[in-house]
Amino acid sequence: MLANCHAETAILANDLKEDGFTIVSLHPGFVNTNMGQNVKASTDGMRNPTRSPQEAVGEMMQLTLGLTTKDNGKYMLHDGTDMPW
Repeated sequence: MLANCHAETAILANDLKEDGFTIVSLHPGFVNTNMGQNVKASTDGMRNPTRSPQEAVGEMMQLTLGLTTKDNGKYMLHDGTDMPW
C-alpha cells in the first residue's frame, strides 16, 4: 500500500509540474488517536503519542504553505524532514 502511495506521488508530481502544482506525500508522525494509543511504547523505540490530531493537521497545513517547486515529488515528515522512499 505504501509503495502505491509513493508511486502515485511521483506520477502526479511529474504529470502536474508543468501546470505549476507541487505534489508531496506527508507522514503525520506519531499522533494521539485510538490507533496510536494501542501501540506499545517499546515498539521500535517510539514513545507514547503526545500530539493531538488537530496539532498534527495544523503542522502539516503550515508545512504546505512553505512548499516550493523544489519539494515536488518528495516524501516528508510533518516537520519538513525528507523521508527516504
